[in-house]
This record gives sequence, C-alpha cells and structure tokens, in this order.
Amino acid sequence: KPYQFAFPFVSGESGAVYVQTMQQKNNSYQYLRIVNEYVTLTTEKDQAIIINPVNTGEATANEGISTSEVSVIGGNGQVTINGAAGKKVVISNMLGQIKANTVITSDNETIAAPAGIVIVAVEGEEAVKAMVE
Repeated sequence: KPYQFAFPFVSGESGAVYVQTMQQKNNSYQYLRIVNEYVTLTTEKDQAIIINPVNTGEATANEGISTSEVSVIGGNGQVTINGAAGKKVVISNMLGQIKANTVITSDNETIAAPAGIVIVAVEGEEAVKAMVE
C-alpha cells in the first residue's frame, strides 16, 4: 500500500487529477509535489502537482508503415539473404568493387563474399552493410 496511488479529480478543472497515496498518514492523504526538481510528498493539497492528460483525439495506428521481410546476415566467407526471392542482389566491397551480381532464386540464399565489410543492395530495399568473417 505505501506505493499505491489514487488519482482524484481536481474540482473545477476538466480532466485534471492529483496523484494521491492510498495509505493515509496522520489521518490525511499525501500528494506528490515537486521541490527543487525533486518529487516529494505533502499533506497540503494546495502544494500538490496537478496532472492534466491531453487527449489529441488521434489514435495511433500502423497504417502506412512498411516493413521489409528481407534480412541480410554476414557469415564465414558468405552472406545469407532471406526473403528476397526473385530480386536482384549486388554485393560490393567498401571500395565499390562488385563481388556478386545475381538474381536470388529462393527465400534463403547464400552467396560467397570476401572477408570484411560488404554492402548488400537488394532490389527495392535500402542497401545494408554486413560483416563477413
């Protein structure tokens, strides 16, 4: 109970609430207040902070968010590409030299690549870097 809180409404302010402890101390409730940037408790309601949540009326939705099903995994002398069947893939080193240029035929394809950091560009996706051992 010492860490349970109630949120009684502030009279005269639409939607505004106090943060009040559920446990009474000396027959009165305590309220959150801020003193010198520290959160403390007080029994004086007029010193308590008032919280007024704002309702924008706009719901959060996932509409318009696009995610990629393509994943690139660097391995031991190879790069594994998942979810890119039928797409063109170009693998190049940091100097821009092309090391592989192919069309992926399955959803899980492994392509030989030189050790180091390589750039993998899958058609229709952003290019990503992969570490090859």
